Amino acid sequence: YDSAEKYLFSIQSNGGNSISQAQQYLVTGLLFLTLITFIRLIFQLIAPMRSRNQIIIWSALLFLRYLSLKYNWLSSFGSYELFQAHLFAVDFFSPNLFEFIISMILFLCTGNIFLKSSLLKLKSTQATSIVQGTLSLLIWGTIAYYITGFVFHSTIQLATIDLFKLNAYSILAILIIGGCCLFYYQIIEHIHRRKLDRKTTYLHLGIFLVWSFISLFVLKFHWSLTLYPVVLFVLVHLFEINNRIHSAISYLVYGLATSVMIAVAIQHLNIEKELENRPFFASQLFNEKDFNTEIAYHAIDSLLQNDRTIQYYLRESDEYNANILEEYLEKKYFHQLSNQYDIGYYLFDSSSVNISNQLEGSNQLFEDFNTVVEYHGERSEINPNIVFINDYIAQFSYIIQRPIYINEQLFGTLICTMKSKKIPETIGFPKLLIAEPVDSKAMISHYSFARYHEGQLINEYGAFDYPYAVKNIAVQASDSLYPFNWDGFNHSIYSNAGDDQVIVSVKLNTFFELTTSVSFFFIFFLLLMVFVKMPILWMEIKRFKWNRLASKIQIAIIALIVLTITITTWGSGEFFRKQFHEITDQQIITKTTAVEQDLRTLLGRLSALPSHQDYSLMKLQLRRLSKIHQTDINIYNAKGHLIATSRQQIYNYGLLSEQINPIAHTAIFQETNNRFIHEENIGNLNYASSYSPIQNFSGDVIGTLNLQFFGQQESIEGQMNVLFATLINIFILVFSPVNKTLYFC
Repeated sequence: YDSAEKYLFSIQSNGGNSISQAQQYLVTGLLFLTLITFIRLIFQLIAPMRSRNQIIIWSALLFLRYLSLKYNWLSSFGSYELFQAHLFAVDFFSPNLFEFIISMILFLCTGNIFLKSSLLKLKSTQATSIVQGTLSLLIWGTIAYYITGFVFHSTIQLATIDLFKLNAYSILAILIIGGCCLFYYQIIEHIHRRKLDRKTTYLHLGIFLVWSFISLFVLKFHWSLTLYPVVLFVLVHLFEINNRIHSAISYLVYGLATSVMIAVAIQHLNIEKELENRPFFASQLFNEKDFNTEIAYHAIDSLLQNDRTIQYYLRESDEYNANILEEYLEKKYFHQLSNQYDIGYYLFDSSSVNISNQLEGSNQLFEDFNTVVEYHGERSEINPNIVFINDYIAQFSYIIQRPIYINEQLFGTLICTMKSKKIPETIGFPKLLIAEPVDSKAMISHYSFARYHEGQLINEYGAFDYPYAVKNIAVQASDSLYPFNWDGFNHSIYSNAGDDQVIVSVKLNTFFELTTSVSFFFIFFLLLMVFVKMPILWMEIKRFKWNRLASKIQIAIIALIVLTITITTWGSGEFFRKQFHEITDQQIITKTTAVEQDLRTLLGRLSALPSHQDYSLMKLQLRRLSKIHQTDINIYNAKGHLIATSRQQIYNYGLLSEQINPIAHTAIFQETNNRFIHEENIGNLNYASSYSPIQNFSGDVIGTLNLQFFGQQESIEGQMNVLFATLINIFILVFSPVNKTLYFC
């Protein structure tokens, strides 16, 4: 503050320095390599020993592992995402993803030692084989348990239909699942190396079927996970008795079978998890009343009363600037609450007149807020100045009414409206870039929601087009059948004790999505198998007769297929991108023209736009136009300074400058372009930005209109996702049969 108690600026700490994602990957990668090297050294050490001594030494290593988990030896890496429970955590042996990898490696190595140990070699070959088969089922049961955990106890994206949403952890999880399946395949191969007779084979098959029954009806595993050992046993047995089948063909068949079983299991488990999450999301939408919110406000209530900036604006209303006040309040007092709510700030004088619009001399807005509070509100027992809106009217969750007293005299009232972010807006700047994530928001991207009060729609989110009355969708459901399918979506209806209903909907899975998942897993499993079986494949390559005409034909056909799909992918991608940009530009021009016409009525009589004074009325108009035209709107004056915006938070957080883009300013004022559209970016986010001149009724250019379109990148990714998924399916359907045929040439 200066000597006249006028607010100048404030400084807010950004907190401590955090470790970058690249540094985390580097450190965890080094830890993993150290672990692998250590285990390999242990194997080399115990290899010449007797089986009993091997088990003793390995048991000591497992005991050390138990101590490391109990006393949390790796707690110093707790800030790394790979060591955090929100990413993956199932039980004591897997409190996080990295600890799980360690535990799983040691578990699989333990199973391998026991299977090959002479302690399991009984007098009867049949008995030894059956014991090994039973032990292999225990190993697979553990693997299936953790595959289920990757869906139910993890935030890792495994729905491969959304290729652009997959990240490094998704790839790591798929590689872990593939590695476990490949390890189990080698176990089954090891059991079959004993040349099982028919009786032993049937005994094995019977044990595996009993396991399937127990795991399906007792352990409640998905049917594809319970039948996987049976399918694998039958495939390996068929390959063993038919020596004419090339080893590469057997690997392809194994990879395809594994991909189908795992893809079906993960899709089904995702559906089960989603059904479990629906009541939670519905309860979150019902329970807008939050005692933590009321406690957080109570902590700042007295500070607002004594705040000198608010008092200054009430004394000197001519100096009032709503943008500065909003930024100041949000950063100093409401930063925590703004992560959960969209907050609007209004300052009224002692006569209940909005000081930003005193010329009209109207207190109607103040009376409107009082009406909402009186007829639709419940004052908090913690602090009566914060009022819960029990029927979500105007989408308000809370209204704050804070009288401001100076020397015990009422000078005015600060009113704050709070709209929950539990159902985010579908337009404008992505919320995750301007606020910390709201609980469970990352999980709702593929959901659609609707909330009804007294049977009428009051809010909706997502791709499904809900009817305005809940009875119109309720007739599609049967009281005895929930959830229900309607119009390509699966719906669940929830009601509370009052007159509210919430509908949670998810788009139905299609056969195309399943085949895409199968193809995606198939590619990964084959690559993993090539890596593991590299010595064998290298011997096959050495024996390959490159000079034969048939060999040249094989190479030419495979190269032609790969080249064709590569060119098709590139060409189709460029075509989709170009077509989308053309459609987007046309939509931008249409929306810009419509907004220009609305603004011309509002600003046409002005000779110049203000440089410093804020127009709150203009801001309200921009927010209204933003909702109508589904885009964010900014207005700059002739000097390029921002004077009004429909979304002030972008600038409050410093994500965009309040100065116009210099290239756009030059295009409008020097090159006299009627419209200028180009691509801008914030970090990795690209978006289209349109600029056009604002003219008054005399034809003078008094400012610049800017529209921003942030949904562009997601739409392109959606189209490219469908394209890549289709090409992956085509590649697998074409390449696999051709590859099998060429092996017999």
